[in-house]
Amino acid sequence: SVSQAASQADQLLLFAFLGPVQIAGYAIAIAPAEQIKHLLGGINTLLLPRFSNYSQGEIRKSLVYKGLLLLIMTTSIVAVYILSAPFLFAMLFPHYVEYVFFSQIFSLSLLNVFFVPCLIFLQAHSHIKAQYYINTITSVLQIVFMAVGIFFYGLVGLVVARIITRFITGLISFFYAFRVSAT
Repeated sequence: SVSQAASQADQLLLFAFLGPVQIAGYAIAIAPAEQIKHLLGGINTLLLPRFSNYSQGEIRKSLVYKGLLLLIMTTSIVAVYILSAPFLFAMLFPHYVEYVFFSQIFSLSLLNVFFVPCLIFLQAHSHIKAQYYINTITSVLQIVFMAVGIFFYGLVGLVVARIITRFITGLISFFYAFRVSAT
């Protein structure tokens, strides 16, 4: 599927344009933010059953509030990570300290947590068509943005492309959550 291709495209594009050394640095740079993202994934487990028990109108009223709460919590986590990343890399990955900056930038992608309640809403109320559109559109955009980013800006282009794609996914899910629940 397109989403599976998009999830692996970064590795293939990096190898094709920049080589295997950059793949290793990139993997180390994004690993902390990806691990934090997985820890925050528990939010899905908590919200999905609750969202399933309420009407679409009731949930829609609280989406922005829930998103802001998540954003405030995640902003503090990201700030702590950005400040501590140079020390963590020096201790844990001394051969990859030149990738600290990329890791710090990529951690900003966690701020798209604001949109997580919208995605969960669509899932809880079985808006399969909207989920399909979101996955397809953003997967295609991710591949295009990553290819352009790497080609013109190298590793920083890839990192920025991933961040932009995550926020576009969030914005589209926000649009769909309010569009489908209003009908």
